Amino acid sequence: MQSFPDERIRALEQSVQRWRLISLALLLALVSCCAISCTFGVAWLLRGNDFDDIHIMHAERDRAQEERMRAEQAQEELQRVRVEAEIARDQAEAERAKLAEEVARLKANRKPAPKEPDR
Repeated sequence: MQSFPDERIRALEQSVQRWRLISLALLLALVSCCAISCTFGVAWLLRGNDFDDIHIMHAERDRAQEERMRAEQAQEELQRVRVEAEIARDQAEAERAKLAEEVARLKANRKPAPKEPDR
């Protein structure tokens, strides 16, 4: 009777050992698949097409920044020219008012011109 439990224990131990080997084999297969897919993923990433797209996006971003800076500079220049034009207009108006005042003063101080005799 002693041999039946020993055989049963041995069969269970062999079964457990088989399950361990199968589990290890499946785990190794899973890790191998992950490693291979990661390797192909990195190779696909490094093949260059994505880097070209990234470089194109960076170039477009730089171009947009340069255009924005040029637009800001043009806006500042326009503002400066407007201020200068307003100052020049104010100076011209002041000069015109001064001349009008001078003309009015001269007209008020002017003596009537003597009439020339008719010949």
